[in-house]
Formats: sequence, C-alpha cells, structure tokens
Amino acid sequence: AAATPSPPPPLTAARYVAEVLAASPEVVQAREAFLAARDSYRSRLAATFLPTLSFSAQEYPYGHDPSLGYAFHGLRFRRSDMTLNTTATWNMFNGFQDWLKTLEAQAARDSAGRALDAARQDRAYAALQAFYRLDSRERLLAVAREDLRAQKAQYAQTQDLYKQGLKSLSDLYKSENDWRASEIRMASAEADYQ
Repeated sequence: AAATPSPPPPLTAARYVAEVLAASPEVVQAREAFLAARDSYRSRLAATFLPTLSFSAQEYPYGHDPSLGYAFHGLRFRRSDMTLNTTATWNMFNGFQDWLKTLEAQAARDSAGRALDAARQDRAYAALQAFYRLDSRERLLAVAREDLRAQKAQYAQTQDLYKQGLKSLSDLYKSENDWRASEIRMASAEADYQ
C-alpha cells in the first residue's frame, strides 16, 4: 500500500517570516557584509597582537647562480647552492597604527551588524504585513461566504412566508436586496483576496 503524503503544516506567521528572511536577497547581502567585516576584524586583531612567521627557500639546480654570472654548469643539488630563511617578526609599537586599524575594523563590524539587524527587521515587518493582510482578506472572504449563505437562506424563508401571507411584498424586496448586496460583498471580497 502506498503511503499517502501528509499535508504540509499550516503556514504560521513565524514560519512565514523565517522563510522570507531565508530567501531575502537584502538579508543575505547584509549577512555576507557582516561576515566579511567580522572576519576582517579578527584578521586585524590577530595581526596586531600575534607575531608574523615566514619561511623561504631558494635553490639553483641548473647552475644559474648569480655569483657565477648565470652560466650553466650542469644539474647539481649542493647544500652550498641552497638558501633557507626563517623570519619571525613581532611589531611591538608602531605609533598605535595597528590599534587604530583594529578599532576601525571593529567599528565596521559593528556597523555591518546593525545593518544586518535593520535588514532583518525591515524584511520581517514587510513579511508580517503581507501575512496578516492576506490572513484578514481570507477571513473577510470566509465571512462574506457565510453572509451570502445566510442571506440566501433568509430570502428563501421570507419568500416562503410571503407566499403564506405572513410577510409583505416590501419585506420580500428588502430580503432580496440584502441577498444581492451580500453577493456584491462576496464578489468584492474575492477580488480583494486575489
């Protein structure tokens, strides 16, 4: 027996906002800018306080040694032809330039974080407005359907009472007028919903 797929859960305001925020290009762009600013700040902070290490090696396997005039002397791998360097530097004081650059990166990170928060709030507010506008139109449509059903039943009852002589012609016309007005409200609610 094939399993029937379960219906999707109802769309709530929180789920709708989460989906809108995940798909919003403005929020994605603001998040990427924040992550770049955060990484820049971390890099700047590390460069300010941590030492710099570098390694380099140089070899002339073809005999193109600058000290011998770059003349080819055959392939060789001699220890005297190799140069290995290791350098460690630690900038202790440079007129607070590193510290100022770190503060600048921190300010850029904080600014990007606020921009991300603002983008999220803007998109969430717009999503909630759209969600509740659609929800209110859906409810209005349901009310208009119920009103139409009730007015139609009321007209049928008034028509029956008119035929029995318990209602006047003006009551019948008023009931029909209410029914037609309800049809107009239903059409208006359907047009608003779309």
